[in-house]
Amino acid sequence: MSDNGPLQPPELEMIHGHMSNQSLPPEVQENFKRHHENLTRLADNLKNIGMDQQAIDGHVLEIFKEYERELAANIQRIKAAGETRRIKRVG
Repeated sequence: MSDNGPLQPPELEMIHGHMSNQSLPPEVQENFKRHHENLTRLADNLKNIGMDQQAIDGHVLEIFKEYERELAANIQRIKAAGETRRIKRVG
């Protein structure tokens, strides 16, 4: 960690902005919060072993984008399953 608290490169600030979206269900917000905390710890650890900030930023952003894709796919699957159940009840 830096002297001024946890490391917050622009990529982590962007991720934090995503997680502060109040329209997301509380469970998703909690998941985002845990993921953000893990990424912050990872960034701090990489910094502590001497990795340069540009490389850290790239790794953190790459990991978050993969997480975001997986989350979006899971949300779509849940919505589709709900829609299928709704159609079966109506039909």
